[in-house]
Amino acid sequence: MNDSELPIPLSNALEQPEWVLRTMQQLKKDADLSGIEWPDETPPVGYEVWMDYLTQKLQQMERQNPEYLSRFLYRVDLPEKQFMQSPVINHELSLAVLKREFMKVWFKHHYKP
Repeated sequence: MNDSELPIPLSNALEQPEWVLRTMQQLKKDADLSGIEWPDETPPVGYEVWMDYLTQKLQQMERQNPEYLSRFLYRVDLPEKQFMQSPVINHELSLAVLKREFMKVWFKHHYKP
C-alpha cells in the first residue's frame, strides 16, 4: 500500500493530534490483544518520530520473544508476505504497520454508525 492509496496522506495525518492519538490507541489495542504489554505513553508527533518509535517497539518485541512480534503482526492484519520479505525490523516494516493501523482508525471514524 502506498501513500496514494490512503484516504489522506499518512505524513499529514501524523501531524494532527486527533489522528496521532487514535492511531496510538489502535496500536495499543492490538498489542494488548496479542498479549504484549504496551505502556500508556504520550503519542509521538511527526512522521519521522513515529517511524523511529515504532521501529524501536517492534525491535523490542522481537528481542523479548520473536513470537510476540508474529502475534502482533497477525493482529495488525499485515499480510505475511509483507513481513517475511525482510528478516530485519526496519522503517519499511514500521511503515507497513503504521499504514495498516491508520487505515483501521480512518475506516472506523468514517464508516462506524
